[in-house]
Amino acid sequence: MSTAWNGPDGSAAPGRGGETTAAPTAPARLSCGPAGHGRGYWATLAAIGAVGGVLSGLFAIGGGILMVPLLMWRAHLGQRQAAATSLVAVIPAAAVSSATYLAHGRVSIAAAALVAPGAVAGAVAGSHLLRRLPLAWLRWIFIAFIVANAVRLLAVAPERGNPVHLTAGVALSYIGLGLLVGTASGLFGIGGGIIAVPLLISGFAVSDLTAKGTALLVSIPASLAGTVTSRRSGLVDVRAGLVAGTAAAATSVPAVYAALVITPALSGILFAALLLAVAVQLVIKALPAQRIQAVSRRAVAEPQVSTSGDLALALTRHQETSPPGTGADLPVTAWLPAITKKEKTMGTVTTTDGTEIFYKDWGAGRPVVFSHGWPLTADAWDDQLFLLASSGYRAIAHDRRGGGRSGQPWDGNNLDTYADDLAAVIEALDLHDAVLVGHSTGGGEVARYIGRHGTSRVAKAVLVSAIPPLMLQTSANPEGQPLDVFDGLRASLSADRSQFYQDLSGPFYGANRNGSTVSQGLRDSFWLLSMTVGEKGAYDCIKAFSETDTTEDLKKFDVPTLIIHGDDDQIVPIAAAALKSAEIIPNATLKVYPGAPHGLAQTTAYKDTFHKDLLDFIKS
Repeated sequence: MSTAWNGPDGSAAPGRGGETTAAPTAPARLSCGPAGHGRGYWATLAAIGAVGGVLSGLFAIGGGILMVPLLMWRAHLGQRQAAATSLVAVIPAAAVSSATYLAHGRVSIAAAALVAPGAVAGAVAGSHLLRRLPLAWLRWIFIAFIVANAVRLLAVAPERGNPVHLTAGVALSYIGLGLLVGTASGLFGIGGGIIAVPLLISGFAVSDLTAKGTALLVSIPASLAGTVTSRRSGLVDVRAGLVAGTAAAATSVPAVYAALVITPALSGILFAALLLAVAVQLVIKALPAQRIQAVSRRAVAEPQVSTSGDLALALTRHQETSPPGTGADLPVTAWLPAITKKEKTMGTVTTTDGTEIFYKDWGAGRPVVFSHGWPLTADAWDDQLFLLASSGYRAIAHDRRGGGRSGQPWDGNNLDTYADDLAAVIEALDLHDAVLVGHSTGGGEVARYIGRHGTSRVAKAVLVSAIPPLMLQTSANPEGQPLDVFDGLRASLSADRSQFYQDLSGPFYGANRNGSTVSQGLRDSFWLLSMTVGEKGAYDCIKAFSETDTTEDLKKFDVPTLIIHGDDDQIVPIAAAALKSAEIIPNATLKVYPGAPHGLAQTTAYKDTFHKDLLDFIKS
């Protein structure tokens, strides 16, 4: 088949001096996947699990308050993957801990049976309410609730030996408790023992030990439900969870015995201290969110105010809620580096591996987040950012790692990490009800983001000349392009990337077609942006966009999706891309632009049509 990566004259993309360059022999392709795990990795997981086991046995919490940030920080898991994997670890720890409490008569099976169904149902309800309720005042009410319980535990020591008395009214109250615990988990990412234990003690006069044992038993079905949900979404690293869970189960037993021997007064003080620590974490998260909302409101009310002043905001990354039905204790801050916003209009987010991701943030209103194509930067979207911000929307775009104003790490140039970087920006800015727009590789980034992180913060998606589901030709994907096409890209990039980018701008915008009106300025802009991308990041990204299959990610789309593609796309041919994606994504809308090139959003012949379709879709 003829390659879609032709030079302006229809020949293969040239190397130095216009000669066709063979693929480099060492190496022909660089692997951009994660390195294999050694003993140190598994030892780290075991240590993380051991910490979680102590918390589980001593306080009857799932361990997520520490386990999730540790899995992200030390095991380098994505945020949602860390939360989902911690659920696997919670199950054996909770089972062993609750069995130990049960052996000492410190579990009310009847109460657990009443609380558990409500907790699972409440978590589902909370995750749905998350996108619909104004959380600012709810968050402060929840903080006040936690502080009040902490104060009560400090003032009045829990009593031991109190039996659990069940009446019809008490049974209904236990069901209501489960709904409250689950809903709080879905809304705030905190559940399980951190809420159930103090409520069982103060609201039901249950012994502190029985409250802990019962809460642990409740967490087992909740964590199982969350694990099943996450497993279907491909978020769970089962092996990592089992390693951490085995260690957690081992350390939870001595922790339970420690809980059994300490005095009720000391138990109350320790749990109160834990509650106050959680309250402080929630306050740290709540204050910056309110400051950003205040800035946005002022921007809308006072459009004449200059945005050139320095605005330094340290925003702790917002921890996503756990998958529906988990009831797991997730952190509200994760000991992670924060976003530093130098101006209202731009800033950086530091990811879990220390890479800084630059973003630009224009306007106020409903967020529309743009992901750019290879080998460009966020500036490729400037026309669209200006349009959306001028139309009453908050338009955001980031430079992908490896280029532009973002960091250029040696590792992590793959679609999984690109998606996690996008998640870091979305979470740091605390965006909700967002529209995600991805062009080319950016479309693959959006697809993998939804596959890995879900749509709790997403309302709609737009894929423009996008790479999904798979560019590489395989037996199952005969419409794709042969591997030697991409090897040729790598060869030309390595030989003379400056000339390569100049040549590539022709087919990218359709400038090599008869009658083209593409300006030299647009082609020069392509070259300029491409040259800001580091060679390592650009080289690795070829493997990422050509060999990553996003079919399973597309199947997880559950929001309205618009697919736009030109039928003369010489970079990402429509037959292996948009036509297939439209069949995979449920209820997707496909718009084919006759004669349009790959970079249709920037070419004058198609830009106005694209802008109208984009605005109409966002408003619909």
